[in-house]
Amino acid sequence: SQISALNGADLVVWMGPEMTPWLDRALSLDTLANTLSLLHTSGTHLRSSAEGRTQPTDANDTGAGTDDAHHHEGTDPHAWLDPDNAALWLSQIADALAQRDPGNAAIYRANASLAQTRIQTLGETLTTTLAPAGGKQFVMAHDAYGYFAGQSGLTIAGSRAEGDAAAPGAEHLSELRARLVFGDVACIFPEVLRDPKPVTTLAEGTPARIGEALDPEGRLLDPGAGLYLALMNQLGKSIADCANAD
Repeated sequence: SQISALNGADLVVWMGPEMTPWLDRALSLDTLANTLSLLHTSGTHLRSSAEGRTQPTDANDTGAGTDDAHHHEGTDPHAWLDPDNAALWLSQIADALAQRDPGNAAIYRANASLAQTRIQTLGETLTTTLAPAGGKQFVMAHDAYGYFAGQSGLTIAGSRAEGDAAAPGAEHLSELRARLVFGDVACIFPEVLRDPKPVTTLAEGTPARIGEALDPEGRLLDPGAGLYLALMNQLGKSIADCANAD
């Protein structure tokens, strides 16, 4: 039923196959002509998945994962965590909707403009919220926060795993554990709807605090017009609360 609804849609807005490769296979040829791939939108700020990466994956890992897992090779697909990208995409989405529903074009564009205004103040809010995190280092459950760190000035010392489809290697875990033991890292963060045990095990017996589980995709947030701002502000607050727990 989901595939039927997907292929009957007038417009499919998605990040692109870099984030959800399974969706690329689910789209029919006719539907592919009615897609808006946000990662491929002109002007989008993109970063490489290897940018800032220090962790090797397990040499014995084949890279095989579940069908809905994304692989962290090439472009880092978590580009929505850069507010500048979100503001840019709003115009593209509004234009795509207006083309398909001209009668409501003014509403789409007005809503996009209002959201862009709100996003413009988001950076200032995050700077204030994350002030306690300045000069501290953090470790994340997986390599998804490069865009967010770049915009907010966070220092990410490492990530336990590269992505859903890559198992961390023993050498990498040993190096990461050494950083935690040495005391360089203020906090390590699990993620919502994922087993926190690998993170808690890594941090056990070290000075690093275990922060609140992060929700970079807004999985536990209410959908609607306020979801993006809630997502970004919650990320900032969760990181700041842990950094400020001294």
